[in-house]
Amino acid sequence: MAAAIQKRRLLTSGYYGVSPVKPRGKCSHGGPFDDSRERSARGGINKDTATAIFSPHHFLHDKAAALALKASIKFLSELREEVTDRDMLRLLGVSAFPALSFVLDTTGSMGEEITSARLQSRRIILHQNKTLLKPDYYILVPFNDPGFGPVYKTSDPDEFLRILDGLHALGGGDEPEMCLSALQLALIHTPPHSEIFVFTDASSKDAHLRSNVEALIQERKMKVSFLITEDLSRARSRRELLHPNRFDLYTDLASVSGGQIIFTNNQDVSKVAAVITDSAYFDVVTLLHVQTAEGGRTHHVFLVDEFLHNVTLYINGDIREFRLKDPTGRKQYGRRETYGRFTQVFLSDPLPVGNWTIFMKAVEPYSIHVQGRSPVDFLYYFGTPVNGSHPGLYQLNHQPVAGVPTILVVDAIGLPESANLSQVSLTSRNGKTQTVDLEAANQPGLFTAKISEIPSGEFSVGVRGRDGRGLELKREAPQQLSAAECIVEASSNALVIPGAVHPISVTLTHFGEAHCYSVTTSNDVTEDSATFR
Repeated sequence: MAAAIQKRRLLTSGYYGVSPVKPRGKCSHGGPFDDSRERSARGGINKDTATAIFSPHHFLHDKAAALALKASIKFLSELREEVTDRDMLRLLGVSAFPALSFVLDTTGSMGEEITSARLQSRRIILHQNKTLLKPDYYILVPFNDPGFGPVYKTSDPDEFLRILDGLHALGGGDEPEMCLSALQLALIHTPPHSEIFVFTDASSKDAHLRSNVEALIQERKMKVSFLITEDLSRARSRRELLHPNRFDLYTDLASVSGGQIIFTNNQDVSKVAAVITDSAYFDVVTLLHVQTAEGGRTHHVFLVDEFLHNVTLYINGDIREFRLKDPTGRKQYGRRETYGRFTQVFLSDPLPVGNWTIFMKAVEPYSIHVQGRSPVDFLYYFGTPVNGSHPGLYQLNHQPVAGVPTILVVDAIGLPESANLSQVSLTSRNGKTQTVDLEAANQPGLFTAKISEIPSGEFSVGVRGRDGRGLELKREAPQQLSAAECIVEASSNALVIPGAVHPISVTLTHFGEAHCYSVTTSNDVTEDSATFR
């Protein structure tokens, strides 16, 4: 049937403009910029707007949408009778979480870590087998010295376990290693909005890839958590020569992504690795994320709302005092588990709604991460309005630019009709917050906000509103975004052909403080390059 339609050219999209010429009887795109709209068939089929100016048949949009809805229900109902429950969920994009993704150091000292990754994977797989929800993919990228990869990616949990069972800790024994190269591969091959877990006991040899890795984290909205094994009883003579801040790069990447960095030892790594199981759900949300806090007496506040459960605190550092108070001022204890410098505090449901306060005393810098599970969350992207023949809001395919107005689109997930979102906040790393009102868009759960000026440097995105009882509701995206201050555009008026010489115009637009830039051009054929200021 489809082949016959294609062969006879019965089905085409709407013609636009004067080239190619629209055959008589064919449809036009329509609108004031379409010169073909006056030829038969007159008018146009575009559905860009709800006005007659741009969409001549706008009055039929609702009828067409209702008919399409009925047809979709009929198709899915018939399909439902032909496939299994699990296949149907995968078709609809419903899964426990997008991927279980590991980056594993396989050098000789990593035997316990490989075993821990294997154990946690098995626990997650066995747990998910009891439900209909499974990860879409299982991903593993090993690295050693000097090699890294390949990427193992499968939808079969049994195959993934066989791959893990085939890993052995061999070779290596000295620092640093190719961690970022392997992490970059994992970021490319792991679905967006996932979390990647990195197991290693060595610093990175390929720190020059930092900007690439950060860009992938921000573009794909990924979380990266590091489990660092520091065991001075192993290879002590080698460790004493290493710089004490050699893991700062991992700390920074975890902070940018909203993930955790956990330092443990060889004996406790199997227990600490349970954080992987805690995060292995699609509905995990971040309530508080402080990657580096100074020692001394401090306090932190996080908000619990009626949609939250399974709230857990993760503290990494030498903590001498710890107190937790609920919104009523009552002291809460929770269930605490401590392994070396790593502490978990599990809070029992149901929890009093409101602001909870953590009081701490530490003798050195520490990190704290609070997460819970909730059906209510949000996705977002930055867009720019475009006029012309196809007016509308287009998603930016690059970083938002500092100081330039843009539009933020927020897609609320699981928000009940009794609750609402009213504001979006952009918070710079220095704590300065810009708050903007949200406006409801043309479909339930979709909102827009006009951002007059993107903050410079790194910032995070959050939304807030009220639940059905009028109590505060807040969600924060875990990743830090970085605004671009400079845009480089290269263009040529002629078709660029390999082997030929072409003039290329390079335009550099800067929106931040005054800087001097050097632009270098090169190609992959010759060693020649041109540098100019």
